[in-house]
Amino acid sequence: MKKTLRFFVAAAVTFSTVVCGAGGLTPTVQAQGTTEMTEESLMKNIKTAQGQTITLLEYKTVFNNYAKVEINEKGLALQSNPVDKVLMKLKMRYKLPNVEAYLLSLLTSKTPQLKGKAIDYLEPSPTTTPKILTALNSETNLYVINAGIQSLQDEISNDANVAKFILSKAGHENLQIRLSVAQAICKKSNLGVPGVTDAIRMLMTDPENRVRSSILELIGNLGDETFIADLAKILNDVAQAYCHRSTLKSLFKLWYNTSGKSSPAAYNVTIEYLTQKPRTNQIPVPDAISYMYFAQALSSDYYVEKYNEWKSKNDFYSESQWIEIMTDLATDNNAAQQVRTSAIKEVAKIGTKENLETIKKAVEANPVASDYDQKELIKTIDDLLNK
Repeated sequence: MKKTLRFFVAAAVTFSTVVCGAGGLTPTVQAQGTTEMTEESLMKNIKTAQGQTITLLEYKTVFNNYAKVEINEKGLALQSNPVDKVLMKLKMRYKLPNVEAYLLSLLTSKTPQLKGKAIDYLEPSPTTTPKILTALNSETNLYVINAGIQSLQDEISNDANVAKFILSKAGHENLQIRLSVAQAICKKSNLGVPGVTDAIRMLMTDPENRVRSSILELIGNLGDETFIADLAKILNDVAQAYCHRSTLKSLFKLWYNTSGKSSPAAYNVTIEYLTQKPRTNQIPVPDAISYMYFAQALSSDYYVEKYNEWKSKNDFYSESQWIEIMTDLATDNNAAQQVRTSAIKEVAKIGTKENLETIKKAVEANPVASDYDQKELIKTIDDLLNK
């Protein structure tokens, strides 16, 4: 696992998307009379010529500035900061010295920013992983614990002690930590690890919608049909409509699998949900098929070829049945407007212009409560017909 690469990509995303003061984050407040930490000021510590190996002292001088960066207590991550960006520059423009011993020394640091970042940068190995776990076993700082889960997640199936540490946090009181556990455990390689399926099912009933929704969407990555009954139970519960889209996405991954075994059972559960009547603004959930299924999957000739190949191998799927269901959704005045629009796009992707014309006539003949909604549906159809 190229952990270092994963870190730098994550850091790049942080810098491109996070704005201080937005999204509930608190900008770092510079104490009066101190010099602001910038990329330029940090780079002044590097005297080595580009392309050469920087000294360990130069690296440490930059890295130690993490101690000045504030922790976003909600997301359990460091605020947007120039240290991340400078370390990326060093990675791209210079050769780096061996920093493992230095990073290991930070595992006993009393500064959580340094300890957490050291864990983030250390590559798991037979030498480093036991030391990271030793540092984490008595850790109480939430940022450091979260860093440990994210750093060691790919070792769950390789190391029983890592699995024990991460699974022990599945019931943690902190929401972000539970989200990190959900992300860590929902991988095919972990299915045989004792306690993983129990932890997944526990998180499926988490009191927080965000955690439930997250784990439900990830379950589809497992390719495990034993979870289908659990997913069906959620779709049958109107009170859990908030999680229906995530549940449907996992079911779709289970039955539309172009590179492995596809599940007829997952397909049947999906069909049962989309065809239940009477429909309402809540069921099927408005975003049930938005950005999903074939309108999204068939976005290029390559994916169209994959779809045709998959279709030829899976008799449980009927293209005509799918078009029929989407047509029924598109013409049902009781269904949410968003569902109807998405269904129209599905038909446009795998059906014919005649199918769209049929939908248009039905929409025109059955006015909805809002003239505006009806006009928008017709406009969507006309736009697709004119493509």
